[in-house]
Amino acid sequence: MIYDTNLSLALKSEIGQYEIKKIVLFGINNSDTKFENLYIKYTGNREIKFKVKCPICHKYHYYTYKLEDFFKKTILIGGCEVLGDPIFFVGKTKQINERINKYMKIKNKVCAMI
Repeated sequence: MIYDTNLSLALKSEIGQYEIKKIVLFGINNSDTKFENLYIKYTGNREIKFKVKCPICHKYHYYTYKLEDFFKKTILIGGCEVLGDPIFFVGKTKQINERINKYMKIKNKVCAMI
């Protein structure tokens, strides 16, 4: 079975916009330089750990995903544990772009209503 290991990672900035960059799953230990507030590490027991400095509450949040989660699911979401707002999305490029566009449309509508 052949797996596509090219993924996209979208990280929320302090102004509420998402920055999207492409990553390779098996080169994930080299992805630390892609985002300033995100640290990714592949562990030996088939897990990938994320350490994210939250742009909302400015605390560090920690996430651990199993390697097979990246193959079974199209999108993995990590959010702020204080406010419940999504901080980052990891997954297939098409689904990430669709999710970010949908999220930003809803956010703009809510802001317009206020």
